Amino acid sequence: AAFLFQGTLLVDFDVETMLKCLRVPVEKLKAKEIDSVKKRVTCLAWELGRVPASADIKAALADAFERHMGINLVPGGLTAEEEDLLAERLPYFQSQEWIDMVRPTYEKTEVVQGARKSPYGLVRVTMQLNMPRRVLKNVFITGDFLSFPARALFDLEAALRGQPLNTEHLCGIIHDFFNEGHIAIPDMNAEDICIPLRMAMEKAAIARHGIPIEHCNRIFTTNGNFDQVLAAGPQALLLPYCAKLKDCDLRFTKACRACGECSVGEAWALGHERKLRTVCITNFEDLMEELGKLKGQGVSAFIGCCCQPFYIKHAEDFDRMGLPGILIDIENTTCYELDQSEAAHQGQFRSQTSLNMPLLHSILRVAQQAQGHAGR
Repeated sequence: AAFLFQGTLLVDFDVETMLKCLRVPVEKLKAKEIDSVKKRVTCLAWELGRVPASADIKAALADAFERHMGINLVPGGLTAEEEDLLAERLPYFQSQEWIDMVRPTYEKTEVVQGARKSPYGLVRVTMQLNMPRRVLKNVFITGDFLSFPARALFDLEAALRGQPLNTEHLCGIIHDFFNEGHIAIPDMNAEDICIPLRMAMEKAAIARHGIPIEHCNRIFTTNGNFDQVLAAGPQALLLPYCAKLKDCDLRFTKACRACGECSVGEAWALGHERKLRTVCITNFEDLMEELGKLKGQGVSAFIGCCCQPFYIKHAEDFDRMGLPGILIDIENTTCYELDQSEAAHQGQFRSQTSLNMPLLHSILRVAQQAQGHAGR
């Protein structure tokens, strides 16, 4: 007779390393979001305040098994026959053939994120997708909110893992979880989680246009999903002043010489080449004014560049203006990371960011192709 017990006992744990191994974009998570993930798991080091010796852990486990199962454990190793079999098979299990077989293509996963800020807090949904199998492998729900009971988010994440990648099916699970009283979030409901989940799923859908999912994570949309904005036909390109050179005499203006010294100039030239109405945005109020003006002039949709924190903070403002748009995350350290968002809001941010030009080129290419298909 034989008894096999299999389980995982964490001795020590580094949450950030785990998230990086899962390819979760940790740089987008706030410290409190990482802490919220940390609260859903524990390890011996956290519980004991120290990392116990391996021999002590093994001895404690053996003692517990003996007491609870009424048995006496006898230390033992491999038999001579087992040693011979190991020596015979080990080269195969160390071969590239075996490694490739246990890490097949259909196990490859991609990570997408969606985030939405309501008056009651930020909710971010990070999803690890097995695209070949169309399955949700892992999910983390984080943000600026409290949920009850303490393990409710952990249980909700567990209920979503392994489910088919069908947006309405996943949202149905979330709604059932709330309706059955398994979780309570003050001033929030199931839709506050479903909205960022849908956003994440929409990012995964963008990949069918030939854009890698890791780049799709840097795309946001307003007043429609990606395909709907493409169908509307973007006619304007909005560029942020903060990507101009710090010493440019036109930095805090709406103008650009397209001299090519910064990414704004390169994008400006690209916009004119594609016959897009190209505009530099100097502050938040200017953005709202330009969106209203473009809509009033009959512009059908726009493409723009802004950082993710700005989009999350002003998503409802974009929605309120009613103009469909595709927004691309910018590069470099932003005003939010430097705690200068108020200065940027007023058009006085002094540091320089840069536009993600390869992604802008890709989106303009896809948009041009979509318009070409629509014109046939």
